[in-house]
Amino acid sequence: MDKNEWISRFDDLICSPSIREFYGEREFFNVGYWLSHTQDQQEASSTLMEKLLEFIPNKQGTILDVG
Repeated sequence: MDKNEWISRFDDLICSPSIREFYGEREFFNVGYWLSHTQDQQEASSTLMEKLLEFIPNKQGTILDVG
């Protein structure tokens, strides 16, 4: 699969109705970090972001997640 085909497939995936229903109109599109008490995808995605941000000791300005 070449780069353009991969990009097209990825775009088709994230725009598909079932995926949009699952993620909604949220800013996340990741599997998340699930704990035993995690309630839903949004919480898992937020937890993943917090876990990743723990590695940045002095958080200032805007942080861009480019996954």
